[in-house]
Amino acid sequence: MMMDTGLVSGIKKQLVGSIGYLWIDWDSRRIEIGYWLGSNFEGKGIMTKSCKAIIKHAFNDLHLAKVKKGLLETTRCFTINTLTG
Repeated sequence: MMMDTGLVSGIKKQLVGSIGYLWIDWDSRRIEIGYWLGSNFEGKGIMTKSCKAIIKHAFNDLHLAKVKKGLLETTRCFTINTLTG
């Protein structure tokens, strides 16, 4: 199962990135999320806020036990990983 959500700028109503569940293992209650963000929108807290929201949803609403974040090897991705646990 894959769920992907586009992130839209509130001002210009343009797609700025995406975040979603790459896979869900219901038996072991684990999930992996993936995300991307346009380079013009980096450093504004958009993805940190989005990661926190989707992780909260995974634990509180889907009652999953573990969330794994798929990371690209960039400084920004490691920063987001640090800020969101």
